[in-house]
Amino acid sequence: MAKRIAGLKAGFNARVERNGHIAVVTADYRFTVDREVREGVDVLTLVGDARGWQIVSLVYEQHSLRSI
Repeated sequence: MAKRIAGLKAGFNARVERNGHIAVVTADYRFTVDREVREGVDVLTLVGDARGWQIVSLVYEQHSLRSI
């Protein structure tokens, strides 16, 4: 049976820390698929220059998994 994506809420409680040409963005997420809810945090590291900002790393950590 194929999984159906019911919803994704990302980027709430977003926090940005910047120091010169380096920035770190941390944001909570909630992902719902079928009858499961997964919650956690995304962390992006960015480097900026004259061309703009580029993502150099992306990591996430899942804090909880529960059935609904």
